[in-house]
Amino acid sequence: MEFNYIIIGNGIAGYTAAKELNKRCPDCTVAIVSDEKYSSYYRIKMTELIAKDFEVEDTIISPKDWYEFNDITEYLSEPATGIDFDNKEVTLKSGKVIKGGKILLAMGAHSFVPPIPGCEREGVFTLRSIDDLLEFKHFLDGKDRVVVVGGGLLGLEAAKSLREWGKDAIVIENQNHVLARQLNEELGLKLNEDLEDMGITVYAGSPTELIDGDGSVEFVRLEDGTEVKTDAVLLSTGVRPNLSLVEDSPLEINRGIVVNEKMETNLPGIYAAGDVAEVKGTVIGLWTASMDMGKVAAASMCGDEDLEYEEPKLFTRLDLGEKKIFSAGDVSDYDEVYKFDKNKNYYRLFVTDGKVSGAILYGDTSLMNKFKNYVFNHTPILEVKEESGLFND
Repeated sequence: MEFNYIIIGNGIAGYTAAKELNKRCPDCTVAIVSDEKYSSYYRIKMTELIAKDFEVEDTIISPKDWYEFNDITEYLSEPATGIDFDNKEVTLKSGKVIKGGKILLAMGAHSFVPPIPGCEREGVFTLRSIDDLLEFKHFLDGKDRVVVVGGGLLGLEAAKSLREWGKDAIVIENQNHVLARQLNEELGLKLNEDLEDMGITVYAGSPTELIDGDGSVEFVRLEDGTEVKTDAVLLSTGVRPNLSLVEDSPLEINRGIVVNEKMETNLPGIYAAGDVAEVKGTVIGLWTASMDMGKVAAASMCGDEDLEYEEPKLFTRLDLGEKKIFSAGDVSDYDEVYKFDKNKNYYRLFVTDGKVSGAILYGDTSLMNKFKNYVFNHTPILEVKEESGLFND
């Protein structure tokens, strides 16, 4: 079988690329190869869906007839097992070989499982796919307590959903406070306390040493000796690019598949996008960034030399009910910090060389866009003080 374009992976990067290819070249044929048994779905909704009843169909981005109408052939539950880069041929698990004019590598990433003894036990989960989520929810039916290892953004979102489901949620974080990348120590420690008030127990500052139990998981032991009883463990400890398909190939690979701003690899006619791609030394691993990469990759595959990928201006938003948090820029390395507190709302600007280099809004995030611009435009702090009126002595 021969196609104009082959996309390996049906995450948001692969889906966006297929959609863009169809838009730019309506008569072209596209094949999407995936180990998933479902069409492309909203992976970013998974932590939210922990607390909800749902059907898999509710998460699918486009129905089957969209693929058929646009001449996009899906090979689901058919992972690629080999690629002949010279001849642009992809071998599938079934033994079928398909040929393409150009190939996009969009294999995504897998959950990182840290080297903690006991991670292989029944009752230890990661959430990377819909099937992971369904298995997790089925296991927890009738059970009460869940330990979430990892106090980052997704870990806290999962803990919030578990509480909404009526489960006891316990977060274990290696650092001395949660959201260690997004919050300075002052507000990070405050969030530890506020999570406790919300019914989410936090153990911070002592890494997980062991996951143990009689068969299934029964407790987690920390390095300081603390033992936490639990019915299940959810590992929220980051992801790693899926490189096994190409690791022994002539592709240039560092942390991910190295690409330029046009999503081109070092091999002609081969492109990469999404969580598997490394741009300017960085593997980003964000939904919106993967969408942008997929769009640029499709444009490049169609011969558009003008569209290039631009690094996103990263920021974080987290909604924990009444506790809303916004963070942007560098909040750990700075010259000075400007503070303004009012009615349990906390405003912080971090300044380097007289210009805003980071910001945190904790509680009231209504000024998020303004603070985002301060950070991304490196606005002088004197100008910010005059404009906002918040940080004047």
